[in-house]
Order: sequence, then C-alpha cells, then structure tokens
Amino acid sequence: MDRQGFRLRSQNDILGYLDSLPLERIRPNMSYAPRGARELNSSRAIDFTAPLRPERQPQNPPPSFHMGRSCQRFSKEGQSQSLSPFEAQLDPTSYLSNTSRPDQPRGLSAMAPVFTPRTYAPPAPFQPRFAPGAPPSSRAVPPSPLEPRVPPPLPWRAQRPTAPPRRNPSRFASPNYRGDPNNPNNQSANIPESESTAIYVEGLPADCTVRELLRAARGTGKLWASNVSPPTPQHPGSCGKLVFWARAGADRLLAMHAGGRFLVRGAAPTVKMNRWRSAARPEGDPRSRVVVVRGPARVANRPYLDAFFAGGEPGPKFDWDTDEVVARPHAREGWAELEYRFACHRAQASEAYRWIMIASGWWLPNEKEKRALGRDLSPEERDLWAEVKVSWGIDPCDPNPVPPKKEGETEE
Repeated sequence: MDRQGFRLRSQNDILGYLDSLPLERIRPNMSYAPRGARELNSSRAIDFTAPLRPERQPQNPPPSFHMGRSCQRFSKEGQSQSLSPFEAQLDPTSYLSNTSRPDQPRGLSAMAPVFTPRTYAPPAPFQPRFAPGAPPSSRAVPPSPLEPRVPPPLPWRAQRPTAPPRRNPSRFASPNYRGDPNNPNNQSANIPESESTAIYVEGLPADCTVRELLRAARGTGKLWASNVSPPTPQHPGSCGKLVFWARAGADRLLAMHAGGRFLVRGAAPTVKMNRWRSAARPEGDPRSRVVVVRGPARVANRPYLDAFFAGGEPGPKFDWDTDEVVARPHAREGWAELEYRFACHRAQASEAYRWIMIASGWWLPNEKEKRALGRDLSPEERDLWAEVKVSWGIDPCDPNPVPPKKEGETEE
C-alpha cells in the first residue's frame, strides 16, 4: 500500500468514513472529530467507533492562534486540531471584525453586524443678521424677492362678468345719523351715481329746521325722505339730506342750485350728490310723505293725534318730524280733516298710516299692538275711531302730483 492509500485509510479509521457524510450537513466552524479527541491523553481509552457528533469551536479564539491552511489537520497520534475562525485571521482594526469593539452586545457571533451608536449632527452655529455695534442703517435686511402669484390659465372655464365691488353700508353712514346703519333698508344701494336719488346739502344755518329745507325744495319732486343734522366740529353749519322718489327730482334740485334759485334764509348752500346712494321708487305709487285723516273732530285734531303717536311701551310708537300740519274744515258737522306732512315717508308717514288703520279697525293688530290700543283707547274712543278714515295726500314738493285716493279707500 502506498503512502496516499495509507493516509486515506487512517482518516477513515479515525473520522468514520467522511465520504459518507453529505456536504450540505457539514457546517463551518464545527469539528467532526470523535468526542473528547482534543482532550485525549494516555490514561484514557478512546472509542474510535463512536458516532460523530459536531462540536462547536470557540467563537473568539485568541488572536495569536493562526492557521496557515483553511482545512483541518491531524497529528501523528490521530488527534484533530481545530482551525481558527475566519475572523481571528483579520486585523483587529478592520471593519470586518467586531470582536474588539467595546460597544457590542455580548454573546453574539463574531460575524454579527457591527452596531454603531446613532450620532446626531450638532446644530449650525448662530449667525446674527447684523453686527451688534453696526449703525441702524446697515441693519436693514432687504426682503427676499417674492414671485407674484399668477392664477393658472383655465381655458375650459367660461369668463364670467365680474360684479361691481360692494360698498360697506356702515362706512358711508354719518355719525349724526339717528337710524340703524346695519338695517338693510338704511344701507347704501349698489347702483351708479347717475341712478341715485339722494342729495347732500351742507352749509345750512346752525339752527335750520326740516321745514325750512323742504320749503326751499318746493317744486323739485316727490320726496321719499329728508332730514337735517346739527353742526359738528367738521361741519360748523347744519347738513341736510333729501331723497327723492325718482331721479328727476334730484336733477331739478341740481338745476335749481346751478341757477342760484335754491336758497335757505336767503343764502345758497352747497348741493351735491350724496355718497350714500338710494334707488328710485316705482312710478305711479300713490304713497307719499303726506297722510290725510278725516273723522270726528274729537279724534281728527293735532293734539290728540300727537298724543296717540307718542304713546307706547316704553317709548313713542315712532319718531317723526313734521314739515307742517294743515287743518281743514269738513262738510259733515262735527267732523274735521287733518293733513300731516311728515319729513319722511318710510318710518314716519307709513307708521302713522299703519297705526290709524289699526286703531280704526281696518287692519288686524298683533299682540303688542292690542296691548297698546287697550292701554291708550277707552271704549268710547274706540267707537269714534271706527269712523276715522285715512288716505295718502299730495306732496307739496311734487310739481306733477298724482290725484289722491278717494275718501274711504283704505288699501295701501
């Protein structure tokens, strides 16, 4: 038997026919020598016929234990010497070796991934925008240029006409205005100035009254509203406002002022279009600022009607200013006719008309109005009020008045 055959026979006697083991069952870093082969001594018998049992090699062998070959070698006595793992042959400072790192968890394999602690980058140092001792002029930092926002083109969307900007209703209200500027009926109309019927008059005498202003506006047009504001620090004199029923009345007043014929106490005030705008009312409307009351003389008289209008809970039924009150005789004995010329149709003449219609029984009252009538009227007065008739009168400022309603018509 030659030398090579002798070596193969020795290996088979010691390892138990390595050729019979499948290769996929042989794992690295495992010793397939007989149990206790590494600790073999002369005083202990060795059973070479025992089955092979894998024995795990040390995970962290000493760095000085090196092998020249990557295979298992045997001594002359038949003992197997374990090979050092691959990590032991590497440089301790190499990134492939994690055995020399102090921050690794214990009990892991030498081939486990290297755990490095997470580090956070320190924040950038603070850089002031200007030097502490710099003059104020050099501290100004120019603003960064911003690109203008341009809406994306939408060719598929139809170009809708843009509505005119809405005017702030409370912005154009005078501080002397005694009404509610937040009421929609008291807000400026969203119309062009050429369609507005509101005229502003300034430079009036400090003690000017509504009656004097309306007398100066006779023959201009039917009026919807009028008022006079007292002087203020900004306006030493009184200021007035005239709102006509149609645009034609405002044009006549402007033409009268341009011709020097609009005078109040012999002086010409300043007349211009009011920034608070008002739309025209329907033509042919029989309503006006004048209310005509016909009935028994005990009811159709100014002291009694003024007391009736002023009685309410807790204040008067409504506030009003009168241009004048004209009393006329009636053909029926014991009756009278009274013409109330209020300064305004809305909230004055219209309220007087409504309360007279309710008191005379033509209109049904609500609960609040029932309580007011029960407090103000006696049973005898209720019988007198049942004969009272009311109608709209002719505005003395209207150059082309509409014939008034016939006596007895009660529908507004």
